[in-house]
Amino acid sequence: MKRFLVANASLPKSSPVHRAIVLLTAAVVLGIAVTACAGSAAAPSQPTASSVSIQPASTTEATTIDVRQRSLRYESETPEPVADEINGCKIEPETQCPGADLAGADLGAITAGSHHTARFAAKLTGANFSGANFEGAYMSGTKLTGADFSHANLRGADLYGVQLYQANLTGADLTDADLSFADMDETKTDGAIFCRTTMPDTSINNSGCP
Repeated sequence: MKRFLVANASLPKSSPVHRAIVLLTAAVVLGIAVTACAGSAAAPSQPTASSVSIQPASTTEATTIDVRQRSLRYESETPEPVADEINGCKIEPETQCPGADLAGADLGAITAGSHHTARFAAKLTGANFSGANFEGAYMSGTKLTGADFSHANLRGADLYGVQLYQANLTGADLTDADLSFADMDETKTDGAIFCRTTMPDTSINNSGCP
């Protein structure tokens, strides 16, 4: 380029060759400038330390983590049993508690944290509760296969999902009781009172209402 410019300086400024050289030089300089500008525009800008921000975890993500931790905690804990004895009645299979007062008794299963079992329901298979009072008792999921509830008071009792296979409910008062999804195969219900009673298929039985 230096030799080109020196040779150009020795030519008369009015000559056609001089004018051509001037135009060519201008075109070269303009091309270099355009190339430099294009390269500058294409280069990605680098973020500075002040422009970088760390976004906190979303509320949804935090909630999911909390639920997972609670679920793991429930899985690692041994479910608590129901009471061993209520009003002198031992809570165990084959127990003999005719006429016992178990109104409001808490004998059912408890679930928590995505349906993990926090407490197993009572096992009362073959028990004798003839004439006993279970009004308002919570017995969801209890195992009552072959149990005797003849003439028992089960008004308002929560019997959701109980196992009453071959149980005896003869003459029992089931007014306002909830038997949703209960197993009542071969259950004796002669003379039982059904009024506003939720049956295993979730229908309402009012056949015994006054």
